[in-house]
Amino acid sequence: MVVVNSKVNGGFTLIENIIAICLMGFLMLAFSAFLAPQAVTTADTLTQQRASQIANLLLKEMYARPFDEVNIERLGRCDTDCTAANALQSEVGEGNLRDDFDDYDTQNQWVDIEQYALFLDGPYEGFAVNINVEYVDQDWNPVNIVTSSKHVEIQARRGDNGQVLEFHAYRSNF
Repeated sequence: MVVVNSKVNGGFTLIENIIAICLMGFLMLAFSAFLAPQAVTTADTLTQQRASQIANLLLKEMYARPFDEVNIERLGRCDTDCTAANALQSEVGEGNLRDDFDDYDTQNQWVDIEQYALFLDGPYEGFAVNINVEYVDQDWNPVNIVTSSKHVEIQARRGDNGQVLEFHAYRSNF
């Protein structure tokens, strides 16, 4: 006669299931802890890219303007009769009319990008810029006299405590 064992292994026991669930929970926790710093890095990269695009738009707009207020009225280049080095900003009475390169200087103040008619919705909201325009010599060093070259530094940040990103460009009057 043949004896058949009627006890068949039917799966996991309750203890094995509990251990498996605990192990899966621990692995998911470790995996999410690994991904959290990567998400912050990704957000920083996107913010840097958007700040770069804002600086690029501002520079395009600035380069479309004449070198100085004097160049608006005449075609020649200005030498000594350009705007004084300590007065590089919007001229009195012009308001928000930016008709030359140095009118974009914010006098070390953070300005919302909407004041530059950059009405960029969505991910570009909340950005502010600080723009500094100054004369530079032939070696690109800042000077307090009128020269034929200007340096612009655009600082961009998102929010009041955001990371400040700097962008530099030069403009010559030839």
